[in-house]
This record gives sequence, C-alpha cells and structure tokens, in this order.
Amino acid sequence: MYDFAVIGGGPAGSTLARLLAPHCRIALFEKHDPESNAPGAGNEKCCGGLLAPDAQKALASLGLGLPRSLVVDPQLFVVRSIDLASGREGCYQRHYLNIDRRGFDRWLWSLVPDCVVKFPSSLVTGFAPGPRGFIVRYRRDGREYSVEARAVVGADGARSLVRSRLAVRDAARRYFAVEEWFACPGVPPSFSAVFDPAITDFYAWTVPKNGELMVGAALDPEGRPLEKFELLKRKLREKGFSLGRPVKRHGGFLLRPRWRGSVFFGRGNLALVGEAAGLVSPSSGEGVSFALESASLLAAAVRRRGRDFMRSYRRSAAGLRRKILFKSLKASLLYRPRVRQALLASGLGSVNVAGATALPDRALKGRREPLMALMKTDNTDKEEEMFG
Repeated sequence: MYDFAVIGGGPAGSTLARLLAPHCRIALFEKHDPESNAPGAGNEKCCGGLLAPDAQKALASLGLGLPRSLVVDPQLFVVRSIDLASGREGCYQRHYLNIDRRGFDRWLWSLVPDCVVKFPSSLVTGFAPGPRGFIVRYRRDGREYSVEARAVVGADGARSLVRSRLAVRDAARRYFAVEEWFACPGVPPSFSAVFDPAITDFYAWTVPKNGELMVGAALDPEGRPLEKFELLKRKLREKGFSLGRPVKRHGGFLLRPRWRGSVFFGRGNLALVGEAAGLVSPSSGEGVSFALESASLLAAAVRRRGRDFMRSYRRSAAGLRRKILFKSLKASLLYRPRVRQALLASGLGSVNVAGATALPDRALKGRREPLMALMKTDNTDKEEEMFG
C-alpha cells in the first residue's frame, strides 16, 4: 500500500517523489526508461532545451546545482526573433542555459532516493476506487499489474490520464510539437524564435547544440502538422539557414493554457502538477519552472496537512495561476501579427549584434532593422522566457 502513486517521471514527478520520500511511501511510474541512454528509447521531450531564468531560480530554491555534463555548446546570449510574414527580425539578449534536456530529466530521476519504488518502462492504463484509496493499473513488458495507493498525482503531461479522469472543463489548447536535428557545423551562436501564421499561431524555434541545429515547431494537430513542418524548413532555407544532413526527429503533444480556467490542481485525493495541471507559459511554452514549483508546493502541502493536502495545495499554488493569467494576457497581444511587427519595427529593448547578418535576410535586401525584445519590453523584467 502506497501513500501516493505519482504518474510521470519528468521534472514534476521526479521532484515531487524526491521531496515526499522522507515522509510517505511513494510509487513513481514512467512509461519510458529514464535510465536508458539508447537512441530511440522514446524518452526525449519536445523542448528547446534552454533553461529559463525562472527555471534556474526554481532549481536554486530546491538547493540544486546543474551538473556540468548537462551543459551543451554553445552557451547562448542572443535570441534572433524572425517574423517570416513581414520579413522583420531582431536580436535581443537573454540569460538562458543551453542544456541536454533528455539528460536533465534523467538527472532529476537519478536524484529520487531508493526508498521510492520506481516503475520505469511502465505505462499506467487506468485507476479505480479501491478499499483504501485507488487501484492503479499499469502495463510492463506486455503484462498487466496493479498497485494500491491512497492518493494519485498526475505528473503525466499534456495528455494526462489523471486530468482527463477529473473531467476538467478544459480551456487549454493542445499542439503537436515536432523537432528535427540537422548536422550543421558553424551555426551562429544564437537561437531563433520564428513566427508565421501560415505555419502556426504559436511559434517555431532553432537551437544549436554541439554542432547540430535543432529545428522545432508547435503545430495544430488537426492542421496537417507534418506538412506545415516541411513548409517551415523550406522557408528557413530560403531565409539562409543551412540545414544539413538530418540526424533524428521526434514529436509529442504540448499543452498551451488560454486563460486561468486552464489551470486545475485537482480534487479530493487526485492532484495535478506541472503540465498536467495546465502550468505552461502561454507565451513561450516554458514549463520546467512550473513543474518544479508546483511539485515543491504540493510536497509542502502534504507535509503541512497530511491526507488533507488539497486545500492547502490549491491555496499555495494560487500564485502560479496568477502567473499564467499574466502570460495569457501578454500572449494575447504579442501573437497578433500587427502588434508583433510593430514591436519589431520599434527596436525597443534591442541589442546590436556583430555578424547579425550571418544568416542573410533577402526580404530586407541588406538593410538592418532595429533589434528588439519581442517578448519583453523592459530589460529589467526577468520573467519572460522563450523556450522550456
């Protein structure tokens, strides 16, 4: 009999299990094998792998320092914002860490103490009320098993089984994220945020990592996403990006809240953390900081209130809901093409970057536009991120 069955071993689930371990009996389920290094293991998150300042702060508050092995080249200090429809673009300073995201998840999993019972490569297929809580069913190696737990926590991302079971009136929107890596030596030491309504009403990105260039996009799953991804690559090549030999490709779902109603923390003995709770930045898709913060808040609520944790958790997590509301309002402006183009044209918050024309902009015919901070108009504001 477990106190908590935590479904999902990403940043939210692993952090929650680690923080609850001294106080509770924990079962931690993950459908992939986080300990596997094998290519194609299926445990790679669709994510730019840039650790935003809020995520760095969350790690610091947990007393964690990032191992050097997770840092990849190059470290990046400039975002290149590109509006493909208008041809406008600009560069602006950001303070991210370029990391190995797969290794980051594996590291957090490794921090979970041995007193937690881990179930890697185990797909939770459902759960039902039991005599003392819930019977959690899972499949491993083609066989069905079950465990009993007093409470269940959904840390299982955009397609959360627990969230669907709670019948949340879902105001969040789901995107299908696609990422492809290309052999691309000599890429400029910057990453790109790419906007084009013909491709997506969200955004696409490029990130250099150890001699390869990652190209990704958040796409409408009902709008021929693979065709739109091919269109993105074609437009990037026309823009001057050199996409070499394809190295690997993967996809996955991404949750994007629309307003405060998208965020739901659970009910009774069913709780949600991280993306499963709707905690993802509507303006950037960043979710690591929310995953770490919500896990920490839930663990603290359990320590304070024991089995009556839900009310305390909802109260303490109200600040995360307000942050989502703020970012939703910001996104409602910045994802309007005319507003975005006007901000780019203003040059507000921009930096001048030597060699910014390394990727030629034919639409501008050599004329350098003012450089600006698309997602932020005040350089003292440290909250906004562009990647998760």
